[in-house]
Amino acid sequence: MTNLTMADQRWCPQAKPPTVLGTCHLPPCGHSTDSSSRASQSSGEENQNAQLDRVFSDQVPPQPEFFTGEWSACTVTCGNGTRSREVTCKGWNVFSKQEEVLPDRDCVGSKPDSLQVCDAGLCYLPLTVNTVEEQRKIFRWHVSEYSSCSRSCLGGTQESVVKCVEEGQEGVVEVSPAHCAWQRKPQVMFRSCNAIPCPPRWDIGDYSACSQQCGGGVMRRSVRCVQQEADDTLRPVEDYRCADPVPVKEMSCNTDYCPAEWTSGHWDECSQTCGIGTQTRRVSCVTEPVAGHRVTVSHALCTGPPPHTSRSCSVRDCPEYVTAPPVIKAENYTFIQLRRSKKVKLLVGGKVVLLPGQSITIRCPVKNFYRRLIFWSRRFKLVPMSGRVRATMSGNLRIRKGNPVSDTGTYTCMAGPESADVRIEFLTRRQAMSRIRDIRQYLRPDQSGPNSTSKFLYVADDWSPCSVTCGSGHQKRQITCTRVTRKYVKMLPERECEKLGLEKPEHTKMCSQGECPQWVAGNWSTCSLTTCVRDGYAQRRRKLYCTYANGTSVPSKLCRQARRPETVRLCVNIDCISHWITSRWTPCHPSCGQQGNKMRILTCSWRKTGRPAWSACRAHPRPNVRKVCKLRPCPQSVPADCDDASRYCSLARMLRMCRYDEFRRNCCRSCRDLLQSTLS
Repeated sequence: MTNLTMADQRWCPQAKPPTVLGTCHLPPCGHSTDSSSRASQSSGEENQNAQLDRVFSDQVPPQPEFFTGEWSACTVTCGNGTRSREVTCKGWNVFSKQEEVLPDRDCVGSKPDSLQVCDAGLCYLPLTVNTVEEQRKIFRWHVSEYSSCSRSCLGGTQESVVKCVEEGQEGVVEVSPAHCAWQRKPQVMFRSCNAIPCPPRWDIGDYSACSQQCGGGVMRRSVRCVQQEADDTLRPVEDYRCADPVPVKEMSCNTDYCPAEWTSGHWDECSQTCGIGTQTRRVSCVTEPVAGHRVTVSHALCTGPPPHTSRSCSVRDCPEYVTAPPVIKAENYTFIQLRRSKKVKLLVGGKVVLLPGQSITIRCPVKNFYRRLIFWSRRFKLVPMSGRVRATMSGNLRIRKGNPVSDTGTYTCMAGPESADVRIEFLTRRQAMSRIRDIRQYLRPDQSGPNSTSKFLYVADDWSPCSVTCGSGHQKRQITCTRVTRKYVKMLPERECEKLGLEKPEHTKMCSQGECPQWVAGNWSTCSLTTCVRDGYAQRRRKLYCTYANGTSVPSKLCRQARRPETVRLCVNIDCISHWITSRWTPCHPSCGQQGNKMRILTCSWRKTGRPAWSACRAHPRPNVRKVCKLRPCPQSVPADCDDASRYCSLARMLRMCRYDEFRRNCCRSCRDLLQSTLS
């Protein structure tokens, strides 16, 4: 048995008295004075540096910084414990001329630790005399590292981890807390952590349902750049603050072909205006190889009975008695005056060419209408009932001594809903004499007397050129039934000459211009990806040649353009898929300021070949080509002639103090040199 001296009994004041006489043979535990003195010395140096900074701040307001107090005593008398100190953020208030406590976020740099682990020496157990092997075991409470922070940003907490450990020849091993139950367990310590703003991040929503059930649709989701606030709310911020790449907002879906289905057009109007009629419509079988592009296919590809293409209809019942509508008996003629007459009387419906100063009466015969209700108009204005140009009570139009300047125009006869026009023009005496020379060939000598006033005959114009430049064609000429007199020429409908039994001359005849070259078409090209024109479609092409029967080629303009075969034809190619391609974002422009812009180039190309697709991407959402970016502040100019007013101005570059107005005034030269070196 080993005796326990009085000097050895002081190392374990917290231990409970053993039930069996034991021995304590290890050195006593006590407070670590070396660590406390070092902490006090470190704190003193920090306070001394703070005093030096205050001297410097007499000239220029320093940046807010952290100040630390002295470390407290260790929380245990043996083993590992913790000690704490006060850490505050302080800054100089230029208005009150004194230091003030500020929020931690206003200080530059990381916040010093306010909690620290301390080692107060080993703690030992009293051992029984009967267990020699257990005399080598040492159990104690051990304060290890802190737990992980409860939050990654906006300030969380950590707690110290307290374990019961055994110290032996193999090192420190964690054991059951029962071995340390006789010792006082250190108090769990807490400290703040991650007191920083949360970085911006992408907030991504769920994809929506597919926009199309077949033929290629789009699923969309919301993507925005947000920053978490202290109250756990999400505040939207500019997209450039979130890390690239930007998450995808859209995704293709349901790209399978749509099954063919029946489609019908609009019903036509009813075939009858009253009573029972019929309506028809067009019915087709269509499919969508690509969403938004419908293609008509064979009816055999559609299932089920097709929709009806006709049906009965009834607009209204037919009335039993209908009042006869008014009918204007107009003539289709052309009247050309050659010599002036006392009076000229004509019917509405034709074209009248008069000599200046000629008076004329135009009748408007109407059936089933009261003549006094007949009106005449010109240029959407009613002709008055009096004057040189007037409408009579019997429904006629009278012009006295026609004036080419004021009377030329179209006059309209109106009888209820019905109307008819007559066109009045004038020619000069020279034009009339030219007409007389043209018609002399139609006048016989026996018609020169005063009673020979009319003659009906067919007047033929010259033959037109052959309708073709090669091969067989035809020529035409205009044949008119004309009443020819020495005073006027009146061209009438052909039925007037037919009533007199006149034989109408031929108005068409055949003509030949030799052999014509023919179009010869080559083979169609394949429906390849190099000829894509829009999503799901490409083009087939073939060449055309204009040749004679013997194989001689001639310019294409000699072949008939109306019979020119097609050289381009659409074909279905599901690999023709267009998409937008974006370049990298340009650097932020301008180089400094409050806000800038980044740009990128947007092009449309085919997904398979990478060839330009031009306007084929119009059906796809267009990506942004411009976004806002953050700029650094522009350095402010400094006067050319200036000098430093403080001996601490040499620290401007290290402390970055030139951003304060007061410092720039007191350290003008140093700040100017710093600005010039930054710009260079």
